[in-house]
Amino acid sequence: MFGLCIVRDEADIVGEALSHAAERLDRIFVLDNGSTDGSYEIVRELAELLPNVEVVGRSHEPFRDSLRSDLFQRCRHAATDGDWWCRLDADELYVDEPRAFLAAVPPRYDAVFATHFIFYFTDKDLEDYERDPTAWLATPVTERLRWYRSAWAELRFVRHDRRMRWIGTPWPDRLPRVHRERIGLRHYRYRSPQQIERRLGIRRQIFKSGRPVFKHDFGPWSLFLPTEDDASAWRERIARSSECDFDTGTNELVVRQDLLRPLPPDASDLRVALSSVRRRVQRLPGVRAAVRRMRPPSAAGGGVAEASSRRR
Repeated sequence: MFGLCIVRDEADIVGEALSHAAERLDRIFVLDNGSTDGSYEIVRELAELLPNVEVVGRSHEPFRDSLRSDLFQRCRHAATDGDWWCRLDADELYVDEPRAFLAAVPPRYDAVFATHFIFYFTDKDLEDYERDPTAWLATPVTERLRWYRSAWAELRFVRHDRRMRWIGTPWPDRLPRVHRERIGLRHYRYRSPQQIERRLGIRRQIFKSGRPVFKHDFGPWSLFLPTEDDASAWRERIARSSECDFDTGTNELVVRQDLLRPLPPDASDLRVALSSVRRRVQRLPGVRAAVRRMRPPSAAGGGVAEASSRRR
């Protein structure tokens, strides 16, 4: 299993996230996307301690989702057919163990979606933060952020194929055969007032550059992305704890199926279904007659005899 990780200003969590992933993936390739908060230095120090974490380099261009395809092209030589590639974010921790989960995926499938248990900075977190910001920020992220919702699902793993084409796109250019079960992960998108405002600043830069901004937070406030600098904009990202589920510290997290996008149809099942429909349509009397009328007439002088001879 190989992780492809793009890092940008995640100093408060990147060490914890990469250490967690390094215990579960064989190799992790990291590209820094112009961090200014010390994330790049943290990742370099971590790579000195963890032999399976490799810093591939830095890119200062505006973020685009296809950056992972560039990283894949630089690292694809490490994989052989059947290995798994993981889109690894620097702010997530796995609920299910990837090795065990992927080992149980039947060979007919070559892609796995993830259920994102998205953890929010809530009104209750704000109360704890304002009592003692220093102590609160020093607490591990899994202990200080406990309110979440299973508010998103997206492609997370693809099986390597030497023929796969993955150039300039978020994922390889082909319809994957998606496993019918999702792997679970904790996603810590918003973690403190400072981090939220920094994240919004990065999104503003992308927005102003003309690149599309894709958002999938839950709640009506999530549709608003401030385009002007505003020191209090982070408050609009505070979630209501009453609208979230609470993490009790176990892996028994609540899945809200109504909030999750459905899995795409199984490509192989779809082909079988289309083939079945085509055969049924072709058996209809009117269709058979139309097909016969469309056939070219037999060549003069022995077309039927030639066909009869072939049948013998």
